[in-house]
Amino acid sequence: MAEIAQKYSSGEMMTGEVKAELIKCMQEFVKAFQERRKQVTQKDIDLFCSMRKIDAIPTKWKDAASGGAAFGYRCYSDRITSVQMSAVRAAAAMAEEHVVPLALGNLTPKDVAK
Repeated sequence: MAEIAQKYSSGEMMTGEVKAELIKCMQEFVKAFQERRKQVTQKDIDLFCSMRKIDAIPTKWKDAASGGAAFGYRCYSDRITSVQMSAVRAAAAMAEEHVVPLALGNLTPKDVAK
């Protein structure tokens, strides 16, 4: 890529030649993608679309509760801590303030950035 950029900026390569290189790259990518796609079975699709159980307690917390230290602290309970609950409340407040109005069209991305 750097070589193509250097040649193009110096005028050695024309736009048509750059496009031709891009076409070659894209054809290789699409061909590889199509080959991988052919290997996907209906069973794979069913598994991907199936409802899967999501653990309420992350594995790293369960590991910490079983006696191992994770990230320098120990978790002695499967219950959520006040710090974790504060983080959940803060995330919910941000979602309510920014994400929901953005999805409804009442807020623009510029408003969120403020």
